[in-house]
Amino acid sequence: MARSCSIKFIGYVDEKDPTTFYLYELYEDRTAFEAHTQTDYIVKFRDMVTPLLREPSVVYRGVPVFDDPTSRRARFKALALELKKLISSYIPLEDC
Repeated sequence: MARSCSIKFIGYVDEKDPTTFYLYELYEDRTAFEAHTQTDYIVKFRDMVTPLLREPSVVYRGVPVFDDPTSRRARFKALALELKKLISSYIPLEDC
């Protein structure tokens, strides 16, 4: 299966309990996340790590409250707006 990359991946260790780790991962959308969970390397990693956990891992899912200005979608929107401005400076465009 093809590799599915996250947009952002950060590992944290708890300040009070150095045996507790947190992984923060950001994906473009739910489909990208689901594809990631089915990759060979993640299935192998999960099988290797699960016996080492003192309690089951917990996954929290959320949706953005506001656009991340560094996300691909936000950059694309910004580029599209700039392109629209450039074109409208040569050809009058009605508001869409």
